[in-house]
Amino acid sequence: MSDTKIMSLLLLAVAFLGCADIPDELREEAKGDGTCGSSIYNPSTSFCYDGTVYAKCDGIKYNPTTQICQGISVSNAVCGGKKYNPLEDRCLDNAVQTKCGTGGYYYNASTQFCIGSSVYNKCNGKEYDPETKFCSDNAVYSKCGGSLYNPATQFCLSKDSKVYSLCGGKEYDPSKYECRSDVVQSECGTSWYSPETQFCYGDEIYSLCGGKWYRPDTKVCQNDVILVLCGTRGFNTETQFCWEDKVYSRCGGLTYNPATAQCQSGVVQYKCGATLYNPATQFCSDGILRDYDVFVDSRDDKTYKIVVIGSQTWMAENLNYNASGRRCYDNKESNCDKCGGLYSWNTAKKVCPSGWHLPSDEEWQELVDFAGGSNAGNKLKTTSGWNFSDGWLTSSPGNGTNDYGFSAMPCRNYSYSWSENDDSHWWSSSDYYRGGGIGRYVTYGDGVYYSYGSNEENWFYGVRCVKD
Repeated sequence: MSDTKIMSLLLLAVAFLGCADIPDELREEAKGDGTCGSSIYNPSTSFCYDGTVYAKCDGIKYNPTTQICQGISVSNAVCGGKKYNPLEDRCLDNAVQTKCGTGGYYYNASTQFCIGSSVYNKCNGKEYDPETKFCSDNAVYSKCGGSLYNPATQFCLSKDSKVYSLCGGKEYDPSKYECRSDVVQSECGTSWYSPETQFCYGDEIYSLCGGKWYRPDTKVCQNDVILVLCGTRGFNTETQFCWEDKVYSRCGGLTYNPATAQCQSGVVQYKCGATLYNPATQFCSDGILRDYDVFVDSRDDKTYKIVVIGSQTWMAENLNYNASGRRCYDNKESNCDKCGGLYSWNTAKKVCPSGWHLPSDEEWQELVDFAGGSNAGNKLKTTSGWNFSDGWLTSSPGNGTNDYGFSAMPCRNYSYSWSENDDSHWWSSSDYYRGGGIGRYVTYGDGVYYSYGSNEENWFYGVRCVKD
């Protein structure tokens, strides 16, 4: 036998004997023929773990995933008080660093993060997508069309993804404004103004009033407060009202017609000619004081004022029968006591008491025609309680004359409205071709207007019953 063969046999024997005492957890892929994975190693100086050859630590095997060799001794892999895996991490300056991808770079997970094989610093402790975002002054920003910019002096306009310089430190829309002398300005006619302190109306420049714009043709600014014009004078709509270009103080918070009512000790007193009267039981028609008739609903013993208008007999107040599904505005029973209940169209069609019914649109039109057509709303509304609204360019608060005792009060519906006391909506029994019912309403104008409500259970109007 040749010396070479003898030496090979000896090496195999040594390898076999060297591997015999490797613990089970350290014998992964260690072969009896002295190979480890695809490598040949010397078991007297090395050991095999998971297909990889490692040098012994002063002749001692160890677990390379939890231990390290320091000089001639084996110790647990601990860095800054934390355990780590030496095969994936390293300890540098008493901090654990993790390997990033296959690039051979390590990073500190407390201050950095890894994407692919690249290491990035966190932005104020947070990770971000460097493909679409960037970090500036400890804040994350989206790139602008893929480009970086300096947020301290520039901004990105989202609608065109372009970078622009700040104007006096502020962003603006270059398609609407210009930066002139470091101030954002807009064009008004042939002049320029600053939208922060001014506004443009009809090619004229005005100063904002308390930071707000207004319509100079209907309002005026006094002491940074926007007042509504009454003739040539401004007035506060919360404490005053305008009637025929004259300003009056509200009476107990209410507006009234100075020609037919007067205010005494905060109470509106109504006049019919020279006679004072109580509108709860009487009404004034063409200077003649008339009494309301009454009807008692046998279902709940509620009493309703009724009035004859032309050939029809109407309830002179909104129905307030507590049918299933009835709602009170703002979920307050006091609003039902004042303005009646609010009902869906399906409920409204069957809620009137026996001998009465929900009027059809034709019956509503008969009332409108009798009360003056285009001016009917003014004659059907109460003489007080209606508040001034900018939506209707009137010189009065919207009060009516109540010539026929119909007494339409300003009451809100459930679906929409402009202000707290702005209109009154009622259902008719006539259906709308798109589904739902036709309604009528009065507001600050003089007419009785059409309204179209959904038949869904989220649309609620008042009900006026007419006698069969």
